[in-house]
Amino acid sequence: MQNQLVVDFTSLAESIVQDDRRVAVRHRFRLIPGGHLAFEGNFRMQIWPDNLSTTGIGFYANWPLDVGVPLEVHLATRAGNAIQFQARVVHATRQTGKGWLIGCSFEQPLEEAVLESIMG
Repeated sequence: MQNQLVVDFTSLAESIVQDDRRVAVRHRFRLIPGGHLAFEGNFRMQIWPDNLSTTGIGFYANWPLDVGVPLEVHLATRAGNAIQFQARVVHATRQTGKGWLIGCSFEQPLEEAVLESIMG
């Protein structure tokens, strides 16, 4: 049986961490599409993405993830196709009363066409 952890993010307000180190434009999700993370040992965690760029993704969680943790990020394109990316956690920033904003960098940058297929 597969372990699955579902996290309720409805209480999290929209916010974004300003970071001068960014090398790619961040795009905000207009809708709140679901997604999930996969960890070693078939552990899955549902996520609510906040922003996406060719180099990384930001999403909300109820607890921090350690910097450097490798993740497999699963999202859906606007056409409904499943897509996945290898990423690593670069920060977990406490959002006062709202949980954590987790920032990840992709192991390989996304092509603009892939970004467009997700963001629409």
